[in-house]
Amino acid sequence: MKKKIKFYVYKISTPILEKKKSKKSDDFSYISNYFNYNILLYCIKAKEINTRLKRIRTFDKSKTIVLEKFEDKYDENFSFGEFLTIAHGVKATSIEIKKLTKTKDFEENEGIVNKVKFFIDKRNGYIYVEHDRNAVITMKKIQSYFSEMSNRKSYYEEFNKINIPFYQLDTHRRFINTTLLEPLDFIEQIKNIKKIYDIEIPLNIEGYQKEKNGVLSSLRERANENEVGEHKAKIVLEDFNFKKMSKELLNFIKFLQENELYENLKVKGSLNSNIPRVFTPETSTKDIMFETEKDVSGWANTDLVFNNLKNIINEDEQLNVIFNTGDVKAVDIKKCLLNLMKDKLYKNLRKLGYTNLKNRKLIMKK
Repeated sequence: MKKKIKFYVYKISTPILEKKKSKKSDDFSYISNYFNYNILLYCIKAKEINTRLKRIRTFDKSKTIVLEKFEDKYDENFSFGEFLTIAHGVKATSIEIKKLTKTKDFEENEGIVNKVKFFIDKRNGYIYVEHDRNAVITMKKIQSYFSEMSNRKSYYEEFNKINIPFYQLDTHRRFINTTLLEPLDFIEQIKNIKKIYDIEIPLNIEGYQKEKNGVLSSLRERANENEVGEHKAKIVLEDFNFKKMSKELLNFIKFLQENELYENLKVKGSLNSNIPRVFTPETSTKDIMFETEKDVSGWANTDLVFNNLKNIINEDEQLNVIFNTGDVKAVDIKKCLLNLMKDKLYKNLRKLGYTNLKNRKLIMKK
């Protein structure tokens, strides 16, 4: 069965310090919008090496996230992962809706599980996160989940050693930041509409009331005579004799947007699929919607989803971009993960009373 699927688009950055062209040895500038997939990959792998139970992270005692799977080499330019999300925290009862009979009681530590897919574009740091019907996954929770401060040391020591003196990681800051990817300008968005449905033009109420002649004036007068009370007015243009956004219609919409009489303009159309969506000048988030096959649990096939998503990305000038990582040298992630595991092992052994651990030889089995 084909159903809608929605992905939010976030921008991940991995800030670094870059040496300024100055004689001062400690004169660095902070590059906040820099992205290097090697840094992000380490953050994910540092979480993935834990056992499944140790990958559990609970927020606000009611929202739980688990990294269930991660494939770095899913595609040449994309990695793929999947979260399990569980909403819980209150006692609840499930009901069979036809007969309203109770089927199960849920305790506070039980909840409904959902699978949330995500894809990371290695070229630019854009992460595409499936809408979570449990309302657990958010941009900030993803950032927090992969930003454990205790995991940083083995990586930043190696990074700073091989990239000195030109690039360094700030040892007091987290490795990754996650922000909303803002959509293009309103006109730039609607330029790419493949099928247009309608244009809704709400009228500025003050301008609408000042009009003395015309259809609107006549309707307003009749409404006042019938004492309909306070109201708003809008015009809807629909049933166009063409499908794609035409140059003439685009110019007309530009006129509407610039005219103070017409406020909160809405254009309804579809971009890469037949799913209609509403575009407004106030749209503040970038997201992608399309239809795909889903099973009875509401979960979609990963490969089918990715093929749809990749086609949309390839046709979008804002998304299909490559960021230059500069001359930064890549860190050996396996080496860093081994050091991280050694540090954790030593810490646990010390808790058990072992001493002189640095003089003991550790044999790592492959």
